[in-house]
Amino acid sequence: MPRRKQTGEQARTIYEVDLVTKTGQRLAVEVSTRLIYQQGKATGVQGMVRDISSRKRAEHNLQIQRAYLEQLFESLRTSVR
Repeated sequence: MPRRKQTGEQARTIYEVDLVTKTGQRLAVEVSTRLIYQQGKATGVQGMVRDISSRKRAEHNLQIQRAYLEQLFESLRTSVR
């Protein structure tokens, strides 16, 4: 029997997916699930879904800013030489 089951510890699975709402809006979510065991057998799944759309937008904006700054610094470096 795996050690996790013996100690009562539950392994979680976490992943990100893009969903489409009824209105057609795209929604980035993080899904966290774990198996529920009874008498050593998996009998169910418990899960939670969290909206991470604003975090994804912030990460995207940071990537754009970083690329802009890298390009700016590179152009400054070549113009100073």
